Amino acid sequence: MIVDFNYYENTYKGDKIPQEDFERIEVQASNKVMMYIMNRNYANWHGKDYTEQVKLATCSVADILYDIEQTQNVINSVIKGGQNSIITSEKVADYSRSYGTATFKELQEKVSKTNVNKEIQDEVNGYLWYTGLMNRGVSVV
Repeated sequence: MIVDFNYYENTYKGDKIPQEDFERIEVQASNKVMMYIMNRNYANWHGKDYTEQVKLATCSVADILYDIEQTQNVINSVIKGGQNSIITSEKVADYSRSYGTATFKELQEKVSKTNVNKEIQDEVNGYLWYTGLMNRGVSVV
């Protein structure tokens, strides 16, 4: 585990992921970030400590993964319910219902493997590109 919920909430200032879901999502995010940096020792990479950048990248990827999971849940409920439109809000007293503007196809594109991987890669690049941790080349000493 690279980050805990306290770091996510207080340092990263994350507010998307509920505490009860955080550890599960963080494990997935950590695995993604470590894949991009090829399991390198980010705490001592060529004499520099990039722990903070890796933690921030992990939180950002966790937010993406949680958002994708929530979108997939909406897709699943639409499929299960046989609905043609996506309900974004509903009120019981004085009955009221609002339908989303996103189409089912747009939601499916959002959770597509290609889109998710690109979104994660862009985010990890933003935090770690300059560190050299993602360099796939041969290191010259």
